[in-house]
Amino acid sequence: MEYEKVFQPEQPTFYVQVADESSLADLYLQLTSDYPQAAIRIVRGNKSKTLPDFFNEIGAALQFPYYFGENWDAFDECITDLSWIDGEAYLLMVNQANLLLQDATQNDFQILMQVLSDAHETWLTQPQIVNEAEQPTAFHVLFSCTDEHRSALTKRLTDSGVEFQVFDK
Repeated sequence: MEYEKVFQPEQPTFYVQVADESSLADLYLQLTSDYPQAAIRIVRGNKSKTLPDFFNEIGAALQFPYYFGENWDAFDECITDLSWIDGEAYLLMVNQANLLLQDATQNDFQILMQVLSDAHETWLTQPQIVNEAEQPTAFHVLFSCTDEHRSALTKRLTDSGVEFQVFDK
């Protein structure tokens, strides 16, 4: 299966999938069934257009602790911990990703990409105990958008300097 790689501790951090909300919901159900050991969460891009809205949405999606400060340092701290979520791998699925931080600054989007990239590296280099053995942990982000927004999303990711892979339909 093509999606197996998002549950492996390897590069890249980011993936792009062309899908509408319904198709992404179907994929979410399929992946949670096929990979029950993974923690898979959906972040709604349409609810994350501004920076405060993003922090609210990601905090809810990942059930960040009550002390989450809704700033970049607090986000970095929480995204590299996740000890309150059981999972041998972590996958964030962002629907309507073309709307993610749409009303924030480009700098905020670049900071987000950097924090998520750094989190990916942290999870690779700070192994967790799984089945009584230490192993690196997969942490990936799957951005989803409709075909009409694909080129704008991939350009935005490219402009941010991150590597990503596009899944075929």
